Amino acid sequence: MHISTQLQRIDDCVVQAKQLSNLVDEHSSTSYFFASGNVDYTAAMAADSTQALHDRLLRLAEDTNDDAPQLQLRYVSRAFDRLQKYTVEMLQHDERDQRIASYRQIYNACESMTALLNDYIYAEIECYEVVNYNLYMRNRQMLGQQFMLILFMLMTAAYLFRHIFIKFIRPIHTLVIRTQQLGDGNFSLAAPDESVSELVVLQDSFNSMTIRLQQLMERVHQTTRAQERLELRLMQEQIKPHFLYNTLEMIIWMAESADYQKIIAIVQSMSRFFHTVLSGGQELITVQQEIACIQNYLFLQKVRYQDILEYHIEVDSNADSYLLPKLSLQPLVENALYHGLKNRRGGGRLDVSVRLEEAQLVLSVSDTGAGIPTERLESLRSAIAGGADTVDDLSDKKGGFGLCNVHRRIRLRYGSRYGLSLTSTYGEGTTARLTLPCQLTDSSPDK
Repeated sequence: MHISTQLQRIDDCVVQAKQLSNLVDEHSSTSYFFASGNVDYTAAMAADSTQALHDRLLRLAEDTNDDAPQLQLRYVSRAFDRLQKYTVEMLQHDERDQRIASYRQIYNACESMTALLNDYIYAEIECYEVVNYNLYMRNRQMLGQQFMLILFMLMTAAYLFRHIFIKFIRPIHTLVIRTQQLGDGNFSLAAPDESVSELVVLQDSFNSMTIRLQQLMERVHQTTRAQERLELRLMQEQIKPHFLYNTLEMIIWMAESADYQKIIAIVQSMSRFFHTVLSGGQELITVQQEIACIQNYLFLQKVRYQDILEYHIEVDSNADSYLLPKLSLQPLVENALYHGLKNRRGGGRLDVSVRLEEAQLVLSVSDTGAGIPTERLESLRSAIAGGADTVDDLSDKKGGFGLCNVHRRIRLRYGSRYGLSLTSTYGEGTTARLTLPCQLTDSSPDK
């Protein structure tokens, strides 16, 4: 299969997995309303939703070729079988309490299926890294061949020049004089007949080689840009579907308890958060916009994890107008919440700060969570420093992919002077520190 076709297939499978995850969320909502006795939701709708999931899962299985994603997809299929079984049981019950009990099983199955679909997406990302490496090696081989061609042409040119200099010094001297006259604007001159064929062959060969090399470099540049866009797109896939689903679930619960003011606040925060995340394809936003996005995200998480989450945000007043890549802080905050505070009994505190230090923009996210074991911390640091060589080890549920992705995006845009660093004490907490150049306009500074 052609490499570009493989990349397109992986992209299509990731999109289909996202769509399937959305269908799982819709099925959970439909089952909930049916189980609770909402007259607008019938048994036929729940059955249709199950059938839609089945059809989409079959379609995704047909498009999946690699072994690792196929293995993850088998796990997804098993989770779907349990979901289908629980749905049938719910539809057979007449009593509302029995349906509610079945819905709890459906909800757990949906959560499991969503998590397994995320694992499937990570497996496809690993396949993308392999394809990307193969593409890199092929381009490197092509550049090597072009280099050898250039070297051969230069050696041939040197030999021909020596041979012609010895045997045709007078015609070449005449040609030099006439070339100077041509440069002065005398276009009526012609090259001497005895030397025309040799010079034409050499000139045409060199020009042809230059054109071919320019075309090759342009193709390499376009391929690199396409890879960068795909990496950014995959990064945006990390806004996991269960975040939106859980937020909508909170709205449903509060609607049932008639807490309308809290509902308004949640909807406003969610709207502002996704407005910043999407932002019409804009890659750079101000510190003020990024902090507003984090505030909206933490507000939503605070509503859900109010017993375990306390947070504080501090921003240097002179830093608001500086630009930074969108979603530079959100993955760090999410990592601190899900892999730090949630793993510690009783929760803890999360501190976000933005400061100006020695003409650099320093963003830090600290938590008082569970911390990172020494071996895992060294693995994360090695992966962040090593990039593609170790990213395969991070495509799991331990949060490494988001950290590595942020670091690579910063390095790609600003150079090796900037990026992410981690410090952690197991049992006490973790600090992620991100350094960027101070940038006020939408143009990359010198790397």
